[in-house]
Amino acid sequence: MSFHAVIDPVIFPDKAREFGEMVERIKGTSKKRLTRGGLAMLETCVSLGDCERVLTEKFRRVRFLGEVELSSEDVQRLNALIITELDPDPKLGLKLLRHRAPASIAAFLVWQGIIGYGEGDYWTSALRAIGLDEPRWQQELGEVFISFLRRMDLPDLPIKDALRFVTPILLHGGIPQKCLDQFFDHVIMDMAKFGIITSDEIRDYLCSLRDAETTRVALKQKLQHLRRDKEKYQKDVENLAMLVHLKQQAVKLEQVVGIPDELQHVPENYEEFRANRLNEIEDINREIRGLQSEARLCQDLISAFTPEDEAFLELGSSINTLGEELATVLRDKAELVSVRTEEAAYKAKLDEYIDSEALSGLPLDTMDTWDSLVETVSNIDVLQSRLSELHNEASQVVPRPAKPGISFWIGSAFLLTALCIWVITGHSPLGFGIAIAFALGGCVFILSGGYRLWHVYRDNKHREARSEAISKEASEIQSKIADYEKAVSSIIEDLPPELQVITETIISKTNSVSARASDFSGGTDDSNVGADNAGAGASGVFSSVLAELMLARDTYACYHRCLVRKKELEDSIAGWERKLDEVLSQAGLPGLQQDSELEAYLADALKRSEDSKSAKIRLTEDIQPELQALRSRAAEIQTDIEELDESIIELGEGSLDTGISELKSKYKAFRELEKVNADIFKSEQTLFPLADMQGDAIDDLLRLQDKRLQAAKELTISIEDTEAELTDYSEAYSYTDEPVQRFVIYGDEWAEKWIIGTMELLESVSRGEALSDESVPDLPRRVIHGFKEWWQSHKAAIQDEGFSYEYSGERLPTPQIRLDPIHADIKIVVDSQRFKLEHAEGASSFSILITSLTRPAWSKTLPLTAKRSRISGLAETERIEYVLPILDNALLETDESTTVEVDPGNLVDDDPGPVSDDHSSKTEVSPIIRSLPGLAGEYQVSMLIGDAKHVTWDLKVFDENTPCLIFSEDGKLVDTGYLPRARLWFVLPRDWGFTKRVPMIGDATPLYLKDACRIVLMDLGKVDTVFVGDGREKEFEFRVTRDKVSEPTLVGGQLISGVSVDGIPLYIGAPPYLMIPLSDDTKASAWDVVIRFGGGVLAERKQVRLDELCSIAGVSEMDGSVEIPLRIPELLGQNPIGRYAIHLRHRGRIRSQFSFGFVVVPDFWYQFEPSVVFPIASDESGVRLLVSVPDGARLNVHSPSVILSSEDGEYQVQVDPAESVVTGMLELVSPEDEMHTFPISINVPKIRWRLKEGREDGDTDWSCHVEEAFVSDLNRPNILLLQLELPADISCVHFALDDKQYDKAFAKSGKAEVNLLQFMDTLEAGGSVGEITARLLDSSGSSVGEGPILSLRCRWEVSDFVCVKEKSQGIWNLEFTWQEKGQAENRILRMWRMWEPWAEPLEWHIPEGEMHLAVNVDEDYLPQGPYLVKFSVLDRWAPAGAGYSFPGDKFNTFIVHLHHDRPYLKVWDIHWLSNYEAKITGSVVCTPTGTDVGATLFGVRAGQACFWTAHGKTDSIGRFRVHVRGSPVQEGRRTNRDSIRNAARWIGITIDSEPKAHLFAVLPEHAPLEWWFAPKPASPFLLEWPLAPQLREAFLSQEASSLPGLLEQASSVDPSFTEHSPTIRIQCEEGYLEEPDLSKRDSLSVISAWFKGSHGVDVKISFRGGIENMSLSWPELGDFLRIIVPTGVRCTTCGKIEPDHQSWHKYHSQRRSPCKGVDIATTEIPASLLIVEDPLGIALADLATYSLAGDYPLTLYSSSTHGALPSELSSAGDSNDYLLELAKFLLSLERQLISALLRSEAKNGYEPH
Repeated sequence: MSFHAVIDPVIFPDKAREFGEMVERIKGTSKKRLTRGGLAMLETCVSLGDCERVLTEKFRRVRFLGEVELSSEDVQRLNALIITELDPDPKLGLKLLRHRAPASIAAFLVWQGIIGYGEGDYWTSALRAIGLDEPRWQQELGEVFISFLRRMDLPDLPIKDALRFVTPILLHGGIPQKCLDQFFDHVIMDMAKFGIITSDEIRDYLCSLRDAETTRVALKQKLQHLRRDKEKYQKDVENLAMLVHLKQQAVKLEQVVGIPDELQHVPENYEEFRANRLNEIEDINREIRGLQSEARLCQDLISAFTPEDEAFLELGSSINTLGEELATVLRDKAELVSVRTEEAAYKAKLDEYIDSEALSGLPLDTMDTWDSLVETVSNIDVLQSRLSELHNEASQVVPRPAKPGISFWIGSAFLLTALCIWVITGHSPLGFGIAIAFALGGCVFILSGGYRLWHVYRDNKHREARSEAISKEASEIQSKIADYEKAVSSIIEDLPPELQVITETIISKTNSVSARASDFSGGTDDSNVGADNAGAGASGVFSSVLAELMLARDTYACYHRCLVRKKELEDSIAGWERKLDEVLSQAGLPGLQQDSELEAYLADALKRSEDSKSAKIRLTEDIQPELQALRSRAAEIQTDIEELDESIIELGEGSLDTGISELKSKYKAFRELEKVNADIFKSEQTLFPLADMQGDAIDDLLRLQDKRLQAAKELTISIEDTEAELTDYSEAYSYTDEPVQRFVIYGDEWAEKWIIGTMELLESVSRGEALSDESVPDLPRRVIHGFKEWWQSHKAAIQDEGFSYEYSGERLPTPQIRLDPIHADIKIVVDSQRFKLEHAEGASSFSILITSLTRPAWSKTLPLTAKRSRISGLAETERIEYVLPILDNALLETDESTTVEVDPGNLVDDDPGPVSDDHSSKTEVSPIIRSLPGLAGEYQVSMLIGDAKHVTWDLKVFDENTPCLIFSEDGKLVDTGYLPRARLWFVLPRDWGFTKRVPMIGDATPLYLKDACRIVLMDLGKVDTVFVGDGREKEFEFRVTRDKVSEPTLVGGQLISGVSVDGIPLYIGAPPYLMIPLSDDTKASAWDVVIRFGGGVLAERKQVRLDELCSIAGVSEMDGSVEIPLRIPELLGQNPIGRYAIHLRHRGRIRSQFSFGFVVVPDFWYQFEPSVVFPIASDESGVRLLVSVPDGARLNVHSPSVILSSEDGEYQVQVDPAESVVTGMLELVSPEDEMHTFPISINVPKIRWRLKEGREDGDTDWSCHVEEAFVSDLNRPNILLLQLELPADISCVHFALDDKQYDKAFAKSGKAEVNLLQFMDTLEAGGSVGEITARLLDSSGSSVGEGPILSLRCRWEVSDFVCVKEKSQGIWNLEFTWQEKGQAENRILRMWRMWEPWAEPLEWHIPEGEMHLAVNVDEDYLPQGPYLVKFSVLDRWAPAGAGYSFPGDKFNTFIVHLHHDRPYLKVWDIHWLSNYEAKITGSVVCTPTGTDVGATLFGVRAGQACFWTAHGKTDSIGRFRVHVRGSPVQEGRRTNRDSIRNAARWIGITIDSEPKAHLFAVLPEHAPLEWWFAPKPASPFLLEWPLAPQLREAFLSQEASSLPGLLEQASSVDPSFTEHSPTIRIQCEEGYLEEPDLSKRDSLSVISAWFKGSHGVDVKISFRGGIENMSLSWPELGDFLRIIVPTGVRCTTCGKIEPDHQSWHKYHSQRRSPCKGVDIATTEIPASLLIVEDPLGIALADLATYSLAGDYPLTLYSSSTHGALPSELSSAGDSNDYLLELAKFLLSLERQLISALLRSEAKNGYEPH
């Protein structure tokens, strides 16, 4: 449908003509500007409703209406449809359009702006297009447009000072067609010329541009506010001047008024006031006279109450009581009449039975017996009723007669009839059938009759059974009735005679009935009918008796109650009457009647009494006080008048009239003063509405006026500053038309797409490419066509200017000088460099070259790794750090007097020190150089590609005038011109410090730098200047900036450590918090926050002011900073995922910009196995990485890492242990289902370490392998730091040296260190090598892992020792080889016999540099056996023989076994499995498999030699195992003391080989010897104490000698006797003692008494839980011995002696297996005495010195070293003789061992062979 068809030219000729002209004009002017070709959007729409639906749907998808492109046909159709709606009534039509087609109106207005706007005019063409001319339609259409925008939630863009409707209309259209050339010329070309080309750069530039525009607008508003404030202050100054004037007037008036308080009590109109006061006195006098009259009346009433009245009323309480009781008495009298009436009635009833007078004295409790009688009769009545029921039932169960019925007879007749028919018919079939029918009928009738007889019979049986039951029950009831009748008789006998009479009277009335009842009871079964009838009659009789008895009982009870109540009432009435008589007598009114006279007199007396009391109260409480008050009031008024008169006369200087006149004058001045004060108050309220400033002195106001004036001046300055600052924010693109300017600033992402798309067009045409309509999809086609035309017309001029479109993409950040405060390192940090890939073509290497301008001979080359960048055509390098050698003394070889030539012209103007003539061309060396000679003032850093320098940077560290180095808290070097107001690190030279106090936060100076410098963290937040100096004459001043603008930072959030995405941190849950510090000079409004999501064209940006963020819930401002949780939906959205960038821009005196990047990946998780990779010895250890990614995400890793498996977002990656980081690509799906790919890096949680001595050549490189470091004793540094680099989540490290010494270090910034010198003493004491291990703890204190770090060696050590042995012709040829760690001089090798470690060793010197030694030794010096070899360093300064003692530690020691080809027991060991079982193991050489090995344990117990033997076999390698088991030494009692383990002392091992081998040794845990002592041994096989014969002879030869002398002699026989004196053990022949051993003192007493021939001795024995005194006795012959024991009991089962039977029962009879019994206590128990001793005990301390020899010194006899056994012991046996001889032999060998040990203790050493 054509547009001309829409408007009928016949009806609307003018409109049709105008519309046709408009269409032609649109076609002519927009032919080249609008889109061409393609399907028009509104082509199918035939009405505005259709257009409305299409446009509304399109507009919902865009932010700006102009993003919906309309073709020229669409615009024409839309215009035509709107014109149709507006005719003929535009007002009505517009109203309809507002409601029905707002989207069409909005589209029309926007596209009219696109097409028709020009030279600032919009509405002319827009209104003419729809035939409207009046300006009033602008408002109507504009409101429709704004309303539609708000309804669609589209931006209405309220720009300050902009047109309300035109501005948003044009903005929603983008840039009008006529302004496109300005857009290309001034926006696009300007950005291209300045290199703003990439999308991110364009977006960042636009963000900055918009931020600057926001700032400019804010500054304009601020300027307006400042100007308003200035006007306010100026007005305040004027008001203050007026206030001062008023205050000065008030001062003058106050002088006239004087002291206001002096006349404040005098009224202004005193004359009138005085007259009024006098009249008031007269009124008071009148009131006084009235009260006096009332007082007299009260006195009359008081007198009317006479003493007689008072006396009568004293009895008032009694009278009142009687009066109160009178009503009760009257009621009692009425009740008494009623009770007497009832009594008479009940008495008449009782008289029917007995004279009632006889019953009056009966007690009421007799009723209980009568109740029992009634109850019993009631029971009889119940039984009689039951008997009557049984009678009725018996009459119904009489059997019926059993007679045949009529059916029987009819059946019989039928049978006879059938017989007759059968006979008559002659056996014919018919007759037979009829006969059969009759017969069957007859049978039926007979059966019916039989059934009836059977039924009658069965019913009679039931009746008979029921009849018998009824008879039985009736008999039982009659029996019970008889019992109750007896009970009735008994009860009647218990009744009082009076009641018996009543009862008998009642019963006598029914004697005849009772007789019949008795007959019923005694009847037989044949008379049941009659008995039943009698029973029924008896039941009625008993019922009447019962009713009669109950009536009599109730009547008697009521009669008795009436008697009692009558007595109570009579007593109560009589009592009241007696009290009344007494009261009347006391009152002297005996003649008064008891009713009316007494009450009347009492009432009168009471009235007079009440009147008297009321009068007294009125007189004392009211009248008299009121009279007193009135008199006082009159006196006060009179006094006030007199005082005021005196004041007025004094004011008038003696004249009352003059005083009154003067008073009026003062009051007039006072009123004027109040008015002035009111004006002052009003002025103060105007000036100070929120503060009470009343009373401020004039001087204070003048000062305040000056302050306000000064503030106005300061505001003038601020206005000037703001105006100056505003000049820095020039209006963006002010030289373009407003639509272009505002679209760039406020066009949001659509404007960015325009600019980025146009820049792509410019790039394309610059490369000579042809443009199509689809060249840039996001760019409107009209813009593309406009750009084509613009380029055609401007191409030549642009190319003539030399413009070329080029984007390099290189990024070469300058290296930085940084401080690592954790490790006290000053280092150069070179960040990743990005350069064109073409520069790297042909290059074989990349490196960083560091040189010093002040040290030409020094340089350092660092290898650099480069790789392809993600950006096409670019390469990137790794980040690299280099620690500067600050202590190397290579820069300056001078002392403090050394000077350096300096150009005087280079001296700074503010040099604090004067320059003398003699030193005008010289200055002293900087203190930094003196303290840190290895640090240069300037460095030159170059990046080399191959051998060519690609880029070079000059880094200045300090100059000659810099006294110290200053770094920010995070380690950045700070310019010393102006210091920021923040925390800073100061590196101060030695002897330098702060001359004025500055708060110090911490000191990070390491030990190795303590003599060179100090590294301290200082807080400059509250200081303005910092002074440092050397404490003498040198001082330097640093100034601190005024503003305290610390750097913002990201904190908190669920940051996952060790992972970065594209080089920025990764958060796996909640995003971080943005912390922005504030100060007095830095407000929240000074910060703008720009948040960008993603990158490139799809990046989303959000800009907001910080003060706006502070109003959002969750954002908090505290402690001088703003904390913004980025998780709030207003910033990152509801579910943030992907990459975000935050840009902060601060507007202030020092403009600054900060940027942060981070990635949010929810549900990302990773874990290494192991969680921490400790240093390893090789690269064979496997490391695995487990990664979990969100749904829809994918992970790819780069080589050498390999993905082993992946399932449901779970990845398992094999990691090369040599790698420190795992790299790959992470693909994420955004909430909009868009895929984003990011490079990801996951740091392997490795621990790296290094040793630091503070010197460049002394520090080791970082290592992740376990290595051994040698610390020389001769060249030990002053400090040796072990520094660790740790994973980020480690908070504490526990260092340990071989689990012997520990230290703890806290991790800071992923680093920790410990000084290793503290471990040196422990290291040397423990050995030559110690392993340093580290246990890592996280922030919660949980252990993360533990592993080795490195090994420290402090001594020379021998390892891999090998001894090759060969024997030839009695000579041992020994060849020793070994390896060494460390270095040593004067080395020697010594060998000791391990079975005789006290013997002298063999010694050989080792040639220098050799690790091989061969010696030949005669076998006499080296018998077969184990030897200990030790490598030592010969100490030439030690005394002779020193060092020959047996080694005390295992360092550099080895064991060598020398043996021939004969059997040889190499090693043995014993392990006790229990007290009765031992396992003996060992190994034998030179024996075949299966060789028998016998093991025997020997001991001396109770004077007897005992043994236990077992056998075993050797295995293929000579090992054997033997289990020795045995029973107790003495059967019958089983105690620990009698176990095998406590009896065995020696061991014998025999190898059944050829030749045989054997070994006898003392057990390591050996039992003591238990010799026989007394009485005299009865058996020849008892072993007597070896010292007994010598001591006995000594006593016989020296009778007078004492025991000590004998003991001294005994010491020569056995040295162990004196130091380890023997113990006497009592052995009871019957039973045993829990503690049979005597004390040492009692033991010596027993020994002395025995040898002296005494017959007994008293001793103390442990008994009954205590110590008891007992006696040991023996006869002269000594053939037996007894113990005199206190009375007790002896258990016959176990033999234990208990103090008493209770103890025996407690401890013996209650066992699981109880004892059987006890014997009677006895006082004498047969016993014997044993000597217990351990001869080897004296040498145990000496054996401890030979701990490395093990159990070899305990060897007593061995076939390998001693040869064969003596002949008498060569054949083993178990006879008593053999055991006795073997025990004696072993004891002699043990004594030899003890002697050798004691001799070795006194020996200092031996000369070597």
